[in-house]
Amino acid sequence: MVTNKGCTALTWAVDKGLEKVCEILIPNMSEQAINHVNNNGSTALTLAAWKGLEKICRLLIPKMSPQAINHVTNNGNTALTLAAWKGLEKICELLIPKMSSQAINQVTNNGDTALTLAAWKGLEKICEMLIPKMSEQAINQVTNNGNTALTLAADKSLEKICEMLIPKMSKQAINHMAL
Repeated sequence: MVTNKGCTALTWAVDKGLEKVCEILIPNMSEQAINHVNNNGSTALTLAAWKGLEKICRLLIPKMSPQAINHVTNNGNTALTLAAWKGLEKICELLIPKMSSQAINQVTNNGDTALTLAAWKGLEKICEMLIPKMSEQAINQVTNNGNTALTLAADKSLEKICEMLIPKMSKQAINHMAL
């Protein structure tokens, strides 16, 4: 059952942070309901990542279809970009192997990638997982705030990440000056 706002009981429960309700709902919901996209372009998984609900993300990921795992919200986010933004390292680790190249390289409406967000949050292990999977264009991405993954990694003193990024970046991106 879907409300006139396009929500299921699960998306409402996730949105309200009702973890125990989600734990009961998830095993009892159909595949269609678990993968449902609401009127705001969010799935239960993207909402859970946005809310920082690690336990709910862990329950949802194995139940989600590949299409839902790779879903892009109306704001250009994926579950991966939202998990990186919230610093959910373990969720990023679960998502990366399940995601398509296109979804891993997704640029949000704010000009961020999962890599820039992981660097901003200081998630060194996630950066290490992402760099080999990202396109040159995504690695060189400049956010709407004027940062690259390299400037963000340098700011967080992530020396190993800087060393991994530099050989994969264009000279222009390496010489980019953050705003």
